[in-house]
Amino acid sequence: MKTRKTVLGIIIAAAFAVGFMACSQVMSPEEGSVTVQLPGSAGGRAYTEAEKSTFTYTVTLTGPGGRTSKAEAAAGRTVTIGGLAAGLWTVEVRALNIDMIPLAYGSDTVTVTAGNSRALVKMGDIIYSLSQLKGAISDAKSGDTLYIGNDIEIDVPLEILKNLTFSSLGDYTLSRGSAHSNELFQIGSNTVTFKAEGANTLTLDGTNPNPGTQKPLITVNPAGVLILDKGSVLQNNENRGSINNGGAVFCKDGTVVVSGGIIRDNRDLTKGMGGGLYLVNSDFTMTAGEIYGNTASNGGSGSGGGICIENNTSAGAVRTVTVSGGSIYNNETSGGGGGLYYLGNSVGSSENKMILSGGLIYGNFASTGQGGGLCIVNADFTMSGGAVYRNEALLGGGVFAQNGDIFTMAGGHICSNEALAVSSAGGGLYIDNFTNAITTGARNAEIKQNISDNVEKSATGGDFSGIAIGGVNGENDICSMHY
Repeated sequence: MKTRKTVLGIIIAAAFAVGFMACSQVMSPEEGSVTVQLPGSAGGRAYTEAEKSTFTYTVTLTGPGGRTSKAEAAAGRTVTIGGLAAGLWTVEVRALNIDMIPLAYGSDTVTVTAGNSRALVKMGDIIYSLSQLKGAISDAKSGDTLYIGNDIEIDVPLEILKNLTFSSLGDYTLSRGSAHSNELFQIGSNTVTFKAEGANTLTLDGTNPNPGTQKPLITVNPAGVLILDKGSVLQNNENRGSINNGGAVFCKDGTVVVSGGIIRDNRDLTKGMGGGLYLVNSDFTMTAGEIYGNTASNGGSGSGGGICIENNTSAGAVRTVTVSGGSIYNNETSGGGGGLYYLGNSVGSSENKMILSGGLIYGNFASTGQGGGLCIVNADFTMSGGAVYRNEALLGGGVFAQNGDIFTMAGGHICSNEALAVSSAGGGLYIDNFTNAITTGARNAEIKQNISDNVEKSATGGDFSGIAIGGVNGENDICSMHY
């Protein structure tokens, strides 16, 4: 199949007047119609006018309660589908060639309410092979979406130098070839998103075991942004290289956002830095998704079983790590930070911030180090929500925080963690050398049911009088209810 680039604009209008219908039909006030103007001889950047004139378009609408409605028409026709219940409808359009093979896809949503609404479905190529994927990346314009329509084995690093989205139309996998030891994707100073349509998945697979693998699945270069959205999966990569660490992702001077993706069963085994992700001088945000089953170990040491972040930037460069949702669980390291390890700038901790406002961090293990769930060094820490529970480490079974300026706990739960040292090890929280601990108004904050003790505090100002510690119930006693 020849590489083609297709972007077709489709205007969709929700109409409620009977005269706009293709046939005579009386609709209730709770019903409406959607009209789709299919591309004709105009539009599209790569297909010839003659080729486009042979396309057949399928239109599928999915609405409240899973109701669907379908139609089919030739290029240039107008399709009107009526009798649609009020609410949010997803519109999917596929362009098929004369052999009925889908060549392009686009989707959008229309809210059917009283009145008119308009939406634009922007269509992009459906990719079936590596050669087509290479060509589509080269031909794409910034902002395009490339749709994966088949399993593809990748045997060379694919360099992305423009803003692109890769989305799967089924449960498809982009896998590392047996002789390929480098990344699958190298991202430049631009934004790249991996996702899937509907309930599908787009999996990047390292095909572990592959003893020759020297790189993660994705490298993000300075000023680059990686977004792992719903349906994306990064898995089964074993990084044995000495540079560009991280089992699945390495990012330097960039940004990583996990907004629904899954990073699982990856390993960094040479330096042991970031079993799932390794970030240097970068920002990290997690709002949804899962990071689990990753390992960072080089035998005797390691950092960040799930995520390792080292922000040793110069003074004035503020870097923030934010977790507001999702789950980080069952990751392991032989050093610090079974779930997440964050090393800030020694120049000043106020320039490095770790914010935990939601999400779950549980079942992680730092076998000989600190911070089974979280290990935070040289950075301010704020916890206003979320739960850290059932993690294990030598010190700070749940959270280990050291050498910061301000530690704030205004909410959240640190429960049922275990410190493996004999005594004074901070089963829930080990805090050392912080200028001040602020807990005012922390009526929903709990540190309870941890072993061997709930809190171990050393060389730290302030107090924990606002937190429900030990047998004192907080306003929202999640520790007792769930963990």
